[in-house]
Amino acid sequence: MKNINKTKMSKEYKLRYEDKFHITNHGDSITVRWKDNNCENIKEGDIITELVKIRDGETDTQIYEVIGVSPFMKSFGIKGDNLSIIIKPKQITWLQQQ
Repeated sequence: MKNINKTKMSKEYKLRYEDKFHITNHGDSITVRWKDNNCENIKEGDIITELVKIRDGETDTQIYEVIGVSPFMKSFGIKGDNLSIIIKPKQITWLQQQ
């Protein structure tokens, strides 16, 4: 049984992403279309339980924590369709039953 140590108001997401980049000293950045993933309100502290790459369907089931979210902007300050989400692997604590 996994204990993810979620914060009180965190949500879990399964996301389809377009690209994934590593940013030194920060973590990985994924680009997602928020409309396709229903993740418009994703925020720091939320948990990602599954990542699926759109292009080839490659699945990553490692658990990640969101540490930053930045929307891509269209002209005139209008929020675009894509989000850049900075993630880091989540430490998993295994519970022993007594």
